[in-house]
Amino acid sequence: MIFICCFFLFKNTLYYYLSDKRHIVEFEVDPFFSLNKYIRVKYPVVIGNTTILIVDYLGFSEKYTNVVQHEKFNSSIIDTNDLNTYEKYKNIIFILGESAYRGRHSTYGYKKNTTPEMQKIFTQTNSCIINEVHSPASITRDAVPMLFSFAKPQNETPLLDEKNIIEMANFQNYKSYWISKNGESGPHSSKYSIIAKLSNIFIENLKDDLELPQQLIETGFQNNEKNFIVIHLAGSHKPYKLGYDELDVSALPEGDDYDLTIHHTDRVIKQIYTILKEKLNDFILIYTPDHGEIVNLGHGLLRKTKEFSNQFEIPLMIYSTYDDYPCQEVESYRNDENMINTSNLVFLLSKLLGYSVNIDQSFIKNDLILSVDGQSYEYQTIIKQYQP
Repeated sequence: MIFICCFFLFKNTLYYYLSDKRHIVEFEVDPFFSLNKYIRVKYPVVIGNTTILIVDYLGFSEKYTNVVQHEKFNSSIIDTNDLNTYEKYKNIIFILGESAYRGRHSTYGYKKNTTPEMQKIFTQTNSCIINEVHSPASITRDAVPMLFSFAKPQNETPLLDEKNIIEMANFQNYKSYWISKNGESGPHSSKYSIIAKLSNIFIENLKDDLELPQQLIETGFQNNEKNFIVIHLAGSHKPYKLGYDELDVSALPEGDDYDLTIHHTDRVIKQIYTILKEKLNDFILIYTPDHGEIVNLGHGLLRKTKEFSNQFEIPLMIYSTYDDYPCQEVESYRNDENMINTSNLVFLLSKLLGYSVNIDQSFIKNDLILSVDGQSYEYQTIIKQYQP
């Protein structure tokens, strides 16, 4: 009788698990995490443990575990020495936000003053606040690799087989840094940790985004001739109450929890900018998050809601002391729908690092995103499907 009950419980659980494509995608990335999350938690003894043992016996393992130096450049790289950009942009700083919906930034017209410092920084000469930008995915695990490698929604092979942006910076003799508030390991980050851990300096697991500026100072980056720096925030990820402090509440008393996380990020960016101004003569500062957020619901959602697109709609801001080339270049990435997909920022970064790049225009024209079900879709098509 016990055996029969266990059999039917297992059968029903397995059916639930396999019926959601997101479970299958997570299983492919990290089978043990996925099964622990959806099966072992519900049935911790016989069913859960037996399932884990069977999967282990069959030889399943995490997909993204090997940090590998690659020899091959992506086919878009036609020369390592571009006459216009080689050795020109010696300090490139990329602030990678988290779960930041564009519509909650006052720089984009939001009525509450959530981003006063960004407004000051990114409206200066040779700077820009760019409209109509969306992420290539709605979860960090999928979006970040497409920012810093040539992987695309329909093809992740370049992530695994070709040099990524960190490797390309190293090749051009930049000192590379990846400084993160988050832990860059595990099922939600292993897909891009294989990029991050190739940096010359790798720092992770801080207590608050406000510790990031001090970590930057302690690296002594200003003593290098050339720097490529990625600073990864916790930003506006749920739970929102962990993403702000009393100074944000005091400065923005009318803001809700999510507004306060955006304001907190604004303060972090101001501190980083101030350090860069003090330590460097020239630099480029880029800010964009991995993806957006459906406020109070989250992201990585595949269900009909009038706010479905919010998990893709993101800010993109650039500051430069050199010239307006970065802003002008990004504008050339707009498609026929007047949208910019941040998966194409890899081409901008390649050019700033001094490479000569031949961009396949189909990447711009065919505006694809990677959904949480593991499939690629044309952006406007999936928005129309899930946003009434």
